[in-house]
Amino acid sequence: MAAGAWRTSSGVGDANIAVGPRTIQAALNAASKNNAIIGHPVMQQMLMMDQGLGPMLGNLGVSVGLLTLGTGKAGPVAEGTATTATNFSLSNSTTITPARHAFGRSVADFGVAVQRGLLTGELAPDQYAMLINEGFQVWVNTLVDKVVALFASLSNEIGTTATDLSWSAVNRGIIDHKDRGNTGAAMGILDAVGAKDLMDDTLSLGGAVQWSPQAQQAIQDAQAGAYLGNFFGVDFYLNSELDDDGTDRFGGIISAGCLQSKHAIVPLPREAVMVADGGWYTLEALRQGGSETQFDLVMHLAAQILEDNRGSMLRYGVS
Repeated sequence: MAAGAWRTSSGVGDANIAVGPRTIQAALNAASKNNAIIGHPVMQQMLMMDQGLGPMLGNLGVSVGLLTLGTGKAGPVAEGTATTATNFSLSNSTTITPARHAFGRSVADFGVAVQRGLLTGELAPDQYAMLINEGFQVWVNTLVDKVVALFASLSNEIGTTATDLSWSAVNRGIIDHKDRGNTGAAMGILDAVGAKDLMDDTLSLGGAVQWSPQAQQAIQDAQAGAYLGNFFGVDFYLNSELDDDGTDRFGGIISAGCLQSKHAIVPLPREAVMVADGGWYTLEALRQGGSETQFDLVMHLAAQILEDNRGSMLRYGVS
């Protein structure tokens, strides 16, 4: 994806404009909500598994198998009688094939010289620092987008098509989620429509239910950034990346092991002009004609559903 050059149509930034800005600061945008998700234990566990898969070893992708452990029960066996061995159950869950993703910025020499002094705060007074800062955010946005795109393919559904999401449906769905063995940390992701549905339903509850700890926590935690609250052990977050099919929006509840990402670490060659190596991504400077530099942010990644029973789709109407 290409983006515009770091200059204005006048060619010299704001030097010839009668009234120009004193500073250029980072604008507020909805992508900031992605940062709250990337730090959750479920996402961190996915990234640890990502590294644990290791290098591609000459292949473009990697297959992950699932081994069933700890489900058996011992039975009575008479003294002197041999025990019949039970074979392990192993299945290949998914194949993950990283693909190249890139994002570019064009920077003009004269535009930088004129406008560098305008950069402050989160942008930092240097275009290199600004681009490195943006590089991390672009990687986060890309990974979150890949993850939430998988929610529509989860088999276990919570909610009803073209219907507002309800407190009852979420509570029942969380119990079903836990009943499948998901007893550890879990993360739920909703957009503003689903969050409003839940809050409206919570505020309309009557009697003792409205004053239950979960309902009261929902009301209080809705004021705390992208975090909406913890309901029955699931941390819910507000997000803007969710997909829809025109009728339903697809959120999700996922536990560790539901999804698997894989980054292929592709180091730049010696002749490349390395600006930053973020591990999961690289930032390279490419000199262009016309006194411009193209900065390419490149990452090789993929995400897939690893074990379907560790996740649940949240389905609700788009409006």
